[in-house]
Amino acid sequence: LATFDACVAELDRIEDTYDLPDPDVDAGIRQMPTIRRFLLQIEEVRDHRPSLERALAWAPQLKGGGAQKNWDVKQGCRDFKAVVKELNEANALIAADLRTGALADVMPMAGEFVSAFAAKRRRDGRLTFDDLLLWARDVLATHPDVLADFRDHFSAILVDEFQDTDPVQAELVLLLAGAAGTDAVAAGKLTVVGDPKQSIYRFRHADIAIYDEVKRGPLRDDLLQIRQNFRSVDGIIRWANLVFDRLLEEAPGRQPGNVPLEPSGFSTDGDQPAVVVVHGDDPDAKGKTARTEEARLLAATFAKIHAERWRVRDQLTGESRDTQWRDMALLVPWRTDIDIFEDAFAAAGVPLRHEGGKTFFRRQEVRELANLLHAVDDPGDRVALVATLRSPMFGCSDDDLLLWVAAKGSWNYLGGWQDVGGPDIVRDGLAMLRELHRARAGLSLPELVRRVLEVTGVVEHALTREDGRATAANLLKLVDQARDFSASGGGGLRAFTRWLARNSEDDSEETDAGVSEETDDIVRVLTIHAAKGLEFPIVALANLSSQGRNTVGPIADVEAHRLHVRVGTAAKTGWFTTPGYDEATADEKELIALERIRLLYVAVTRARDHLIVPFVGKSQHMLQLLEGSLPGPGEPKRAEALGVHILDRDTLELADAEIVVAPLAPVADEQLHAAATELEAWQTAHDDIVSSASAGLTIETATSLEKPWRPLVVSSETPDATLILGEGPPLPIGDAVHRVMELITFPDATDLEALARAVCAEAEIDDAVDEVIKLARRCLESKVMQQAIVSDQLLREVAFTIPAPDGTGFVNGRIDVLFRDDEEWT
Repeated sequence: LATFDACVAELDRIEDTYDLPDPDVDAGIRQMPTIRRFLLQIEEVRDHRPSLERALAWAPQLKGGGAQKNWDVKQGCRDFKAVVKELNEANALIAADLRTGALADVMPMAGEFVSAFAAKRRRDGRLTFDDLLLWARDVLATHPDVLADFRDHFSAILVDEFQDTDPVQAELVLLLAGAAGTDAVAAGKLTVVGDPKQSIYRFRHADIAIYDEVKRGPLRDDLLQIRQNFRSVDGIIRWANLVFDRLLEEAPGRQPGNVPLEPSGFSTDGDQPAVVVVHGDDPDAKGKTARTEEARLLAATFAKIHAERWRVRDQLTGESRDTQWRDMALLVPWRTDIDIFEDAFAAAGVPLRHEGGKTFFRRQEVRELANLLHAVDDPGDRVALVATLRSPMFGCSDDDLLLWVAAKGSWNYLGGWQDVGGPDIVRDGLAMLRELHRARAGLSLPELVRRVLEVTGVVEHALTREDGRATAANLLKLVDQARDFSASGGGGLRAFTRWLARNSEDDSEETDAGVSEETDDIVRVLTIHAAKGLEFPIVALANLSSQGRNTVGPIADVEAHRLHVRVGTAAKTGWFTTPGYDEATADEKELIALERIRLLYVAVTRARDHLIVPFVGKSQHMLQLLEGSLPGPGEPKRAEALGVHILDRDTLELADAEIVVAPLAPVADEQLHAAATELEAWQTAHDDIVSSASAGLTIETATSLEKPWRPLVVSSETPDATLILGEGPPLPIGDAVHRVMELITFPDATDLEALARAVCAEAEIDDAVDEVIKLARRCLESKVMQQAIVSDQLLREVAFTIPAPDGTGFVNGRIDVLFRDDEEWT
C-alpha cells in the first residue's frame, strides 16, 4: 500500500510539473485514466481485505510509458515510465502471492481426490503400475509378519542397473534385504550393480541421490569399481576419459565424479580414425539452419565411410570387416526437426530409419487417414473433404479441384455432383467417400478403417516407395488403434476421429509402428535414451545444439512430502505456483543440466570403432559441453593432442545447394531512428491487440452436460411468472435415443430394435431398451421426421458455426436433422 501511495504522489507531481502530451498521440499517457481508476479503487477498499485482494488480483497490466518525443520535457516521460514500471512490478509480486495462496487452498482438495481415486481402484481391483509398487511397499512396511516371510524367502538379492531405480523401488529392495528385527541390510544379502554416470531417467523418477544414499549408507564398506571397457577401441576410450574428467565434477547426491575407463586394447584398422569431428562452414548458424547443415554433413560423412569401406569389428565374430549401413547409428538427445535428417539422408542416398519415434499422431499418413475418416463421418466438413481429396489416397491436384469448382461441382458427396463436367478424378473420389459413408453404419470401427485402407490402396501405394515401409506400418497400426479404442468403450467413428485429432493437437507421444529388423541394412536414428544398453560400430552424434524441452513438470520434495506444481498460463491469468516453487524449479533445472552431461556420456560410450561428432553453427547447449575437447577446423596440432581427426569437408559430396544469405546493406542513423520509432508504435498497437484478444474467442457450444436430470423447454408469458421446471428424462436415455436416431436406416427403420439394444448395451442401460425404442418411434412418427424421411435430401449431425447475436464471438454445434424439399431447407 505504501508503494501505491507513493505512486499517487508521484503522478500528482508529474501532472503539476510537466505538460502532459496529447493522449491521442502518446500511448503511455493514454493509460493515465486506467492508472488513476485503479489507484482510487485501492484507496477505497484498503481497509477491507477481501475487496482489496479482488482489486489487486485484477490489476491492469500497463504497457510502457509512451515516447519521449511526445513530451516537451523528456524527463517527464522518464519519470512517468518509472511510475508505470513500479506499479507493474508491485502488481506482479502481489498477484503472484495471491495466486500462490489460492493454489495452496486448492491443493488439499487435489490430495483428497487422489486418495479417493486410489481407494476406488482398490475396491474395483483395477491397479496401475504405481499401485503395484506403492501397495507392495506398504504391505512390507506395515506388516512385520509379511516382511519376515519374504525376507526368509530370498537368500540373496541382485539389482542390475541400480542407477535407474526410483525411490519406491529402492525402498522395496532395502526392506527385503534387511536383517531380522532391524532396518540394517543383512550381511552379504544385497548386491547392486550400476553406473551413476549413466543415470539419465530423471523424468521417470530415477534419482541419483538414491544411488548415492545406498552407496554411502548400507553398502559403504563393500564398494568395487568396474573400470574395464570391453566395447570401444582405445582411441574412443582415451577421448571419453579426457572429456568427462573435465565435465563430471563430483557432488554427492547430484553428480558422480568420473571413473576413468581402462582401454580395451582394441584399435581401428590402419590409419582410420577413432574419433572424427566434421565442421560446418558458418560458426554463427543456429536453429533449423544449423540442423540442415549438420544433417547434410552427416549424410555425406556416412556415404563417404560406406564408399571407402571403413573397417569395423563384427559384433559376433570379433573379426575385422568392411562397414555396412546397419553398422551406423545416428544418436540424438531429442527428436527436434528429425524430418530434416530424414530428408538429408534420403537426398544423399543413405538409407535411414527412425527407430522408436514417438511421433505417430503427427505423421503425415496418420493425419491424412484421420482427415478421410472425419470426412466419411461428417459430409459437411469441407476442410476435411478437400484435404482428403488432395492426399495421396485420392491424388487430386489443386488444378483438379479448381476445375471442379469452375464446373460448378458440389462438395456434397451425398449427391448433386454426378452430372457435373469436372475432372473424373474428383468425381471418383466423391463417389468413394459416399460409399464409405453409407457403409459406416454396417461396419464396426476397425472394419471401417480396414475397408478404407483396402478401397484406397494406400498401404500398397506406400510400399512402392523406397521409404514406404514405415508409412505402411503406421497405417496398419491405425486399424489396431481402432480395435483397441472400440474394445475399451471409446465409442464409434466420430469419437475415434475426435480422439485422433486431440492426440495430434496435443502432441501426444505414441511410438511409431516398428518395421526394422536387426539384419536390415539401414542406418538407424535413435534417441540417446533409447540407445542405452546398445552399441554400434559407428556412432554419429546429432542435434546436440538444440535445447530440447525447457519446461519443468511437477517437482517432488521427498523429504518434506510435498509436491511443487505450477498451473495456469503466463499470458492470461499468470502462473499459479505452490510456495517455494521458484526455488525448487531452479534446483530442478540445475539437476537436469547435470543429467545432460551424463546423457552425453551414454551417447559417446555407445560407439565401438568410430565416433563422429559434427560441430556446426553456434556452440550452445550440449554441443557447448564438447567445445573444449574438439579442435577447430584450422588446428591440426590441437587435433593430434586431443586424439581427434578433422574430416575435411571438401572431401564430402554434399547434397543440395548451400544456403546463401545476402549481405545486409548499410543503414543511415536517420533510417535507424525512424525504424525504431515505427517499431515502438507497432509494439504498442500489437500489445493492445494481444491484450484485447487474450481473453480468447468466445464460443458457445451446444453440448451434452453430464447432469443426472435436465429441464425440457420452459417459457413464460410474463416476466414475473414463477417457472416450474419439470424434470425431463435421464440424460443417458436421451443420449441413447439421440444415438439411435443418428444411426437408424431410413426410410423403413427396420434396424431400430437392434440398434437400440446395441446402444443401450454400450451405455450400460440395458433395462432402458424398451423406453429408448418407444421414444425413437415417437420421434419417427412426428410430423417433421415424416417430412424429412420422404424429402429430396436428408442429412444428420451437420456441423455449424455462426456469429453470436451480440457479435462478440461464435456459436457452434450440430444440427440433428437437415432436409431439403422443393429447394427449401428445414
